[in-house]
Amino acid sequence: RAPPTAQGLQAYTHGHAQAVVAHHAKRTAEEFARRALPYVQQSGTVLDVGCGPGSITLGFAKYLPCADRGGRLVGVDLSADVLEVARQAQRAQFADSSGLPQIDFVEADVRRLPFADKSFDLVHAHQVLQHVADPVGVLREMARVSRRFVCVREVDFGSWRWSPESAGLDRWLEVYTKVCRGNGGEPHAGKHLRRWAQAAGLPRGGEQTWADVVSYAAPGEAHTLAETWAERMSATKLAEQAVGQGHCSHEDVADIAAAWRAWGAQEDALLYYVDVSMVVDKEASE
Repeated sequence: RAPPTAQGLQAYTHGHAQAVVAHHAKRTAEEFARRALPYVQQSGTVLDVGCGPGSITLGFAKYLPCADRGGRLVGVDLSADVLEVARQAQRAQFADSSGLPQIDFVEADVRRLPFADKSFDLVHAHQVLQHVADPVGVLREMARVSRRFVCVREVDFGSWRWSPESAGLDRWLEVYTKVCRGNGGEPHAGKHLRRWAQAAGLPRGGEQTWADVVSYAAPGEAHTLAETWAERMSATKLAEQAVGQGHCSHEDVADIAAAWRAWGAQEDALLYYVDVSMVVDKEASE
């Protein structure tokens, strides 16, 4: 996902290397948007902001009415390349579009969505606000094009915990936090959602918020996560930014990647963190 900076330049911390896109493409609506799903099921038209490779977006399709009954599903992202990945996934999953909503993937700026007011019953964003310089403004824009529901989910990187202890992972979190903030983002976005929503003018009476623990505890999960982050710290935009912004050296980046792999190779490796989800119903009264 690649929201722009306040100056309109793309400064997505993770970039769109294969390791990043492949990891994002594994996300399902049932697992990563489960708090939003009951509201998706009440909707006929849905916009997914910062959709990336579209796995969550396409996961919403089965919960919406078909196109003949007005069902419409739109994913937007700033990266043309990753949107093409989403379209390829759409063609692969839905060779037969009968019984499905109209599905479109559109290149668009999250700060200036190319839709009229109240165009969608529900507007959703997964792990987007942490990457933008003005999350309050983005929430306002999401609310503008939503008729009823605004749904967001954000991680709090300050909640990340792992065992066994690793000085290399400590260093990773320090560097990652600095890179995110150097790009104008907020890696602890989850804990700020309520404050941002209030600043955006969303009705407090229509808000529901959940803090859910995400864990990597089942056999192989920690190893897979470790390999993903090792790749991100080896040959992606994140590694380039870490060095380019002066937060570490090339040798430090290599050491961090090695630390992830060493940690993930341990049989007792465990990692967990908190994701915060919020749903706001604009029709609810204060």
